[in-house]
Amino acid sequence: MAQQITWNKVNNFIYGEVGNRLDSLREKEEFQNSAKEIRNAYITETGSLRVMKQWSSVDLAVPENIIKVLETKFNFFVAIMPNNISLIDRNTRAVLSTLKPSVVFDEHYNFSIFDNNNLGAVKNIRDENNVKHSGQEFYQFSEDGKTFKATTFMDDIKPPIANREQVIIDIHVVQRELYTKSSDPSTGALEIGERKIVTRIVDSLRDPEITLKDGVMTIKNVAGSVKRIYKDAISVFIPSTETKAPFTGNIDGDDIEYGDLIVNFHGGFPDPLLWNKYELSPSAEKTDTKFPNMRYFETFLNKATGDSTGLTDTAVMYNGTIVDLKDNISAISVFQDRLVLCSEDTIYFSKVHDYDNFTTFINTDSAFFIKPNPITNRQPTILVSFIIIYYIPSFI
Repeated sequence: MAQQITWNKVNNFIYGEVGNRLDSLREKEEFQNSAKEIRNAYITETGSLRVMKQWSSVDLAVPENIIKVLETKFNFFVAIMPNNISLIDRNTRAVLSTLKPSVVFDEHYNFSIFDNNNLGAVKNIRDENNVKHSGQEFYQFSEDGKTFKATTFMDDIKPPIANREQVIIDIHVVQRELYTKSSDPSTGALEIGERKIVTRIVDSLRDPEITLKDGVMTIKNVAGSVKRIYKDAISVFIPSTETKAPFTGNIDGDDIEYGDLIVNFHGGFPDPLLWNKYELSPSAEKTDTKFPNMRYFETFLNKATGDSTGLTDTAVMYNGTIVDLKDNISAISVFQDRLVLCSEDTIYFSKVHDYDNFTTFINTDSAFFIKPNPITNRQPTILVSFIIIYYIPSFI
């Protein structure tokens, strides 16, 4: 009886089958990542490789001609029509749910699914009279395809920042200091008192990542909460007679407890000071009763609303100009686990696996944007091509 032997080895087979010329060159990469003979294998899409698919027409119970079909990781696909978007079961072809968009889709819209269950549709074109026509629609569907709704994705993103400058803060800690209040030379008795002092700078952070919640500010990887924030260096306000070191001084206030943090901006209060998608402003200023010159504030406000609206999150502080992406996006896609938004002259990449975070930073997984170099002093326009799909692939 014939015996079937299965040889199981981790091998990508990226070079396919080898020929006789490689039999004697087994140390080569080509040989190590190839096979003598490959049976019952199928090719998967990876990198820039694209597999030609077989297409065939099927009958669907939809009210309009289909503009675009998008695959999902779930047991249904998305069929986009001018006035309807339907989620269709890939096996039974039954319509699981349908949503009527607030706009009429046409061939100029660009569609993409991201973060598994979000759908984006964007358009930004100019007609022959140079009149701009734009639109942005975002939707979210459930894993079973039975729930489908519109979202305000573009209102919730952390926007890109242009002309970014560093924000530097100095961190001080409130500590207890014992001192001699009085002494009796005849008996040698001492009366010991204690007071709160601000230490010298314990750390300086560039582009600090802070959390704002219920009006309280904390700093990532720093123990304690921030109780006072000074616009300028604390050492400027503390008289030399009260200092034990250039950045040390006695401080007053029942609101201060041992271990609390005091922060000052290095080089003055940034203008504007941005955090998340908001511009921040100081809360009402207060005065230290011991040193009237030491004016401080306790938290930040949303400058647009004058209160703490929206200020519950963790994000990096920065100085720069917020880029408004609304009504300026002509294409949307996903690339290397980043959401990509394309305007007429700039391509924006989100943070890796954080599709609503477009705030630029220095880390390798941070968001960034690129702008094509101008040619002969003219900024090129990024063009987007579209393919209209009228048939559903048979492999769905």
